[in-house]
Amino acid sequence: MSADQSRETPSSQKPHSTFNPIKIGRYYLVDRIARGGMSEVFLAKTVGFGGFQKPLVIKKLLSELSSLPRYVKRFVNEAQTLARLNHPNIVQVIDAGFIGGQRYIALEYVEGRSAAHMLSKAKKKGKLPSPEFAVRLVLQVACGLAYAHRTERLRGESRSLVHQDINSFNVMVSYSGDVKIIDFGIARMLPAHSDDEELPVAGKLLYFSPEQLQGKPVDLRVDVYGIGMLLHELLTGERLFEHGNNVGETMKMILESDVAGKILANERLHPDLKPILIKATALEPEARYGSMEEIIDELLSVAKRCDFELEGRVHAEYMREVFEREIQVDRRRMQRLWDWTPSDQTAVEADAPAAHDDTTGGPHDLLARLSGFLAQDQGQKGRPSAAPKKGFPRLLRVPAGRTIFRQGDPSLFLYVIQSGKVSLSLRTGRNVRTVAVLGEGDMFGETAILTEGRRPLTAKAREKSVLYCLDRGAFLGLLDENISREVFSRLVGRIKRLVTALASALLDDPIARLLHALLTLQSQASLQGGSVVDFAELKELTRLPDDEQLVKYLTKLEALDAVLIRNTSVVIKDYEKVENIFHVLVGAGKLSLRL
Repeated sequence: MSADQSRETPSSQKPHSTFNPIKIGRYYLVDRIARGGMSEVFLAKTVGFGGFQKPLVIKKLLSELSSLPRYVKRFVNEAQTLARLNHPNIVQVIDAGFIGGQRYIALEYVEGRSAAHMLSKAKKKGKLPSPEFAVRLVLQVACGLAYAHRTERLRGESRSLVHQDINSFNVMVSYSGDVKIIDFGIARMLPAHSDDEELPVAGKLLYFSPEQLQGKPVDLRVDVYGIGMLLHELLTGERLFEHGNNVGETMKMILESDVAGKILANERLHPDLKPILIKATALEPEARYGSMEEIIDELLSVAKRCDFELEGRVHAEYMREVFEREIQVDRRRMQRLWDWTPSDQTAVEADAPAAHDDTTGGPHDLLARLSGFLAQDQGQKGRPSAAPKKGFPRLLRVPAGRTIFRQGDPSLFLYVIQSGKVSLSLRTGRNVRTVAVLGEGDMFGETAILTEGRRPLTAKAREKSVLYCLDRGAFLGLLDENISREVFSRLVGRIKRLVTALASALLDDPIARLLHALLTLQSQASLQGGSVVDFAELKELTRLPDDEQLVKYLTKLEALDAVLIRNTSVVIKDYEKVENIFHVLVGAGKLSLRL
């Protein structure tokens, strides 16, 4: 099976449907394995001389997400991270690239299922894995993580690669009992002493460590916590925590639970493993194992003392017993792969490489081309004091709060955002209205292309930003088919946002404006984290007179379980519910919702 079926529905569980093989670059995608919220996974192969064939897995970013920076970043991060790692317990990346508008990662083929799928099947059959099977599996995961933690240090770097999302969904178990860690999409390089407080943009809430939930600094011990959670789930068939009625209740339960007491009282748990579980899942990182090697030593000591069988033969028999049907399905699928041969009629989804590979050039064609021009440029700060060299872009570093150009200024240059956020606002009389908030890959100041005389809007750096500054000639010199398509797509998106802002301006009801702003900000790809919105942004878009009124309305929405209020931001929990409430307020005119 795929190295990424963990968060997706395998095709073996769906009614059979015919898949017509397609070609992407030098790969033939012969069967679709699964489709998830972010990517599709295909069984594929390469074909060479003398009948050579190599099976592999192609993981392809969904086309509808290919222009959304949040998803592209995670996809590219996974490819770049896996490319640095070479360990038997980490799925191997074979290739990655950007072909004909399609972002893909080629991975080794692992014939097996995720640990989560394994536990689900085992519970239905009443055959939970033995303690020795659980220990062997967790030891392999821990060995892979220990390697990832130390790999950069071995290269002389004072950083460690931390997975941050270890759970049963991200662990593949082959039918022979071997283990592979998958999905490094939110893994990050952390300094030896990190003060990074950002909650991961993906993952599963019930598996987040306490420090992640509280937005505290994280280090290697976040993966130690993940190992503890995984071991508990394998030993008991149950997660250590279950969902509450809402996110806030769930987080409160995790942070206030007597985990040690729960572990000690559980009769399913092997007594020699209880101390390891208690220490690994401690609320405070300081109380956990200080490294992955420490927990490996503890598990090996227990295995030796209890005479656990750690060889793969016994565990392969267990996998064959649990997955008897799936093994037959996968063997038939592999036989179809070997038997299928390409022909002139094979559909070509994309066979012409784009100018740049996103795994190295950045998440967008235009950014990749610009970065190629300016690989050695160090940039300048603030507004450009002089025109860039004709036909050549320049890099600008703009501090937060700095105005890039004002409404009415001459239209000299256009800009592409490499990083950061920029807001565009319109002044009418004494009123100033924010009409768009732009992020990585977005372009603004297009009036320079159209040779219009004056700026219709004001552009200001919302946070520290790095911008490419181009004159009309430099921009036109960059265009090719792929970049033109991307620019056009982003301009269409800008028009949609402007129309949305105009629609909001026509709403009289303040709660309707608030709901409209939440929906708008949720849909903007430039938002990091996707559904987290800060109060300042909401207040600016809704034109509410004070913070008290904003909090009052948000509290009502929180009571409806549509949002979750934090200190200076709000999390959209249920987009559909927010949308439904909005339509009730503005739909028929006679409908109203008392908040």
